[in-house]
Amino acid sequence: MQALRPKALDGATLPKALEDATRHLSADAVTSFTFEQRGRYIELPIEAQAELFRIAQEAMTNVRKHARATSSWIILESRKDHLVLTVRDNGIGLVAEIPLDTTWLWHGDGMRERAQRIGGRLEVVSPANLGTTIRVRIPVSGGRYA
Repeated sequence: MQALRPKALDGATLPKALEDATRHLSADAVTSFTFEQRGRYIELPIEAQAELFRIAQEAMTNVRKHARATSSWIILESRKDHLVLTVRDNGIGLVAEIPLDTTWLWHGDGMRERAQRIGGRLEVVSPANLGTTIRVRIPVSGGRYA
């Protein structure tokens, strides 16, 4: 599993890796990426950190490539019974990108599978022209990863 760990997590916590990724992606000034941590960070096993980072990385890449967004927010929130990773943008939304005369398959299955591997659930909300929100919830118990 150590070999599968993203380089961004080498010697860094998940919040630090996400913050660095948002800073790096904002450097081109096309889309502003902002990271926010809410609550006390819950130390996660390597596998959970890697999967959450990869989900965020894929979501941020999709924002840059497809959303036509000016801003995106990445929030890592620790709650009593779950941890939530949210990637939200102010772009066109998934529906607005799809021509009406084509069959379209959202390629978020990889993100959904990653979330499921760590006991989480992925939600996608994307009304036309109102941006997209991708949210992953993973269970915790007593402030610890379940």
